[in-house]
Amino acid sequence: MENTAQQRRIYERIADTNAEDSLGKIFRRIPQEGAKILDVGVGCGALGQMVHQMRHKDKPASIDGIDLDRSMLEQARPYYSDLFQADIDKIDPALIVGSRRYDVIVVADVIEHLQFPARAVQQLGKLLNADGKMLFSVPNVTYIGLLCELASGNFRYRDEGLLDKTHLRFFSYQSLVDLIEGADLQIVFEDTVKMPLEMTEFKDYDASLYFNLDNLAKNPHLMTYQFIVEAVSAGSIKDIKR
Repeated sequence: MENTAQQRRIYERIADTNAEDSLGKIFRRIPQEGAKILDVGVGCGALGQMVHQMRHKDKPASIDGIDLDRSMLEQARPYYSDLFQADIDKIDPALIVGSRRYDVIVVADVIEHLQFPARAVQQLGKLLNADGKMLFSVPNVTYIGLLCELASGNFRYRDEGLLDKTHLRFFSYQSLVDLIEGADLQIVFEDTVKMPLEMTEFKDYDASLYFNLDNLAKNPHLMTYQFIVEAVSAGSIKDIKR
């Protein structure tokens, strides 16, 4: 989210509506008929491109965006109805979008970059319509590769990945649930992006050298690289089914 050439390179995303990555999975949870969408952390505008590509003929969705990086906003501009340059760590997003309310708020790979993610999520939740929802993707700090890194005595920040040098916060499954529920939201859908060790930045590690994998298998998210979560206002539903 920093305004540097390095960050612009890192956060380039491919606008593939069929992709099995986190953004592709999030996109497929967004209703395309007439939805009002807020994209928090626009980056290069890949989500806006997807919405634009799949727009409904009679009732197209509309999408606004917020990002800290002006150059990213300029790149994304063709695909968004309105764009706002702002730091949601420092300003209530309600002061940015005014009276607008949204059916879907997407917070994809954002909260780990925030100093005060709980406050930001709670504030964003207040921008939902009565039946609106928030969609998150968040890196998993309990991924096997990162555990291998720790077991080897290392904790090396990188230019991208789970230990991206711009990450300020780290989340396990339970700490993510606690943050979302603490913001008066309830989780109604969960998904993951699984990633084999050899396809990640931790590919040089052999997990069997560090761990009894049978014991580690008790963690259902051992191979989860990212969490994907859909949440709604806690007061909008009675029965939660995950």
